[in-house]
Order: sequence, then C-alpha cells, then structure tokens
Amino acid sequence: DQAWAVTKRLILEIRKIAIENDTAFLLMSIPDKIQVDDQYFRMVMNQNRQLKFDRTKINRELRMFAVNNDIDLLDLLPVFRNQHQKKRKKLFHSIIDRHWNSEGHRVAAKELLNHLNKYQYIPVTQEGCD
Repeated sequence: DQAWAVTKRLILEIRKIAIENDTAFLLMSIPDKIQVDDQYFRMVMNQNRQLKFDRTKINRELRMFAVNNDIDLLDLLPVFRNQHQKKRKKLFHSIIDRHWNSEGHRVAAKELLNHLNKYQYIPVTQEGCD
C-alpha cells in the first residue's frame, strides 16, 4: 500500500544519509502490545470480530525489505514474546496504555546493546583500559 511504500523510501533515504556520513545504520522494529500479548490480542479481536489482522505480517515484510536492501534489522518481537509468554514478564504499562513499562525498556535496551556489541557497532578502543 501507499503508506508502506513511503515508509520504505524514507528508510532507504535515512540509510543513504548515514552512509554518506560514514555512519552505521541499524533498523530496529518495536513491537506493539497486540503482537506480544495473546490475551490483549484476543480481547481486541473479540471486540472487532470483522477485523482480520495478521500480527506478524509487518515483521515479515520488514525482514524481506531489510534483506533485499542489505539493511541490518533488529526485530524485538521474538524477544518480547519470549519474555512475556515464557517468563511472564509484564512489558507494558496496562491493558489500556500500550507504552513500555520499565521492564519493557530494560528488555529493549539489553537487546539493543547486545546487538550493537555482537555486530561491532560500538568501536572498541584501548583508551582507559590500563
């Protein structure tokens, strides 16, 4: 659709600017509560029975776009689902407020830092390592 086409063009333009400025580019996908929380998903779907919603379609499309354009993508959906479903972590403020709580921020920050270190986005220097 048109909005997705515009979004892809903007991502490519931002990446182009990063490359022109000799800066690394990482695309991070932030999941919505409806993608993470099965109970919340069922509630929304029960209230909107006519709605057909594929919770991971955008992630698949974003992954394909990233692969086709040689873009490093950090998709937080798998780790958020794991933390929420298997470890029973509360990652959002409430059933109404879909913003991350402190635990959601902690999980995202940890994943981002691990990714930055793993793919050497953060240069390792010898300064101050006496």
